Amino acid sequence: MRFLKITIITIFIVFSAACFLLSSNQKLVQKHHAQTVLKANSNTIKGDFERENYFEFQNAKAEMSRNGDDFFIRFNNAEIYKLELVVGDEKLEEYVARKDGKLVHLPIAYDLLQKRWIHLNATFFEADSADFFDSQKDWETNCASCHLEQNAQTFPTDCAACHSKKLHESETEIVRFAAREHQGILRSVCFVKNKGGDVINCQSCHSSDNLKNVSEQSCINCHQQFSAPQAVFEHSKHQPNSANCFNCHQPEIVYGHLEFQRTHEINIPNAELTTTKNIPNACNLCHTDKSANWAIVESKKLWNARFHDAKVSNDSQFDQPESVRALFAGDAWTRVLAADVLSKNSAPNQFSLFALEAFATEDYPLVRYFLAKYLRKELPIDEFSPKAERVEILSKYIDFVERKKIETTAKSLRAKRKNPDFKSHE
Repeated sequence: MRFLKITIITIFIVFSAACFLLSSNQKLVQKHHAQTVLKANSNTIKGDFERENYFEFQNAKAEMSRNGDDFFIRFNNAEIYKLELVVGDEKLEEYVARKDGKLVHLPIAYDLLQKRWIHLNATFFEADSADFFDSQKDWETNCASCHLEQNAQTFPTDCAACHSKKLHESETEIVRFAAREHQGILRSVCFVKNKGGDVINCQSCHSSDNLKNVSEQSCINCHQQFSAPQAVFEHSKHQPNSANCFNCHQPEIVYGHLEFQRTHEINIPNAELTTTKNIPNACNLCHTDKSANWAIVESKKLWNARFHDAKVSNDSQFDQPESVRALFAGDAWTRVLAADVLSKNSAPNQFSLFALEAFATEDYPLVRYFLAKYLRKELPIDEFSPKAERVEILSKYIDFVERKKIETTAKSLRAKRKNPDFKSHE
């Protein structure tokens, strides 16, 4: 049995290294995929094991150290793990060690973007747990099998082999998590209304030399009527450089590790879907101070032919700024997205009082992670601090009368939650 498990890991490492040789996008796969799982050593580990090498959360402690080419994590001044594998990309570094003969995925990780140690609950959709080790999972059962999975489907590229993961139970209306880019394309208007893969596929936008910096020329190649700036203005009703094809039709609403990525479900912004199906709309992702009902009214004015029959909601929650409403009334994914939107598109003090209220009371570390990114522009806060400390910060920066007003608004919005929170190790 042990030999079988070691073989599984060996196959995965070999698969990662060989994937780019089999792919038509060799450079892309080599850079972004082939090195996601490597043997732990001084050449592969980027986390800080020597200076800022201490982490405390939920009454548990972790201390990181190294001895030459070997790296260790000690928990609660007792159990010591020698790292065998390092897992991650340019954003996050996770670690695998052996316990009782089995490889386990350890519960802490190194945030390469912010140069700090974090608990894995701040990367997954998991509520606070009294058990620090709740996120420590058996590697072969919970992790390696997923990475080895290949769901290749009939599509004109080999990208779908890894980017067509089974939809999560919460993705009935919209793709929410990364690794479902294939399904997003198949549900896109650009795919459905044309001839599928004969018109749009991965190479329509991505080249073997450039993965992320996709040009709007990719859109114009098909939509040539918008090649002139004036035509784009008449279509979008936005001044040049204030919006682009991607912001409206492929907004950043798909969660990957520690960031939201552009959806591959190319579609037309529709604020009415926010009020009826809890689907975020591109208008309010930029206009964070406006409500979903405002976006519906403006859409009717600007694109009357398409939205002539759109109706505003009678539910008063949709008269609140959407960034505030979603932060309290939405499910866990919606709240995380709202926090991310605040950190990207809102002025530091625009919604800081509401963000502080959410930060103090929120039980999903991932929501607090993005709220902290927003609030750290003004305040020294830590998403891993105990709830009592977070509430104390709230009391310190908001006077009693103002806080009561904010609490009343937050409470009324929380009462509007319809969709239950969920767990996801995406």
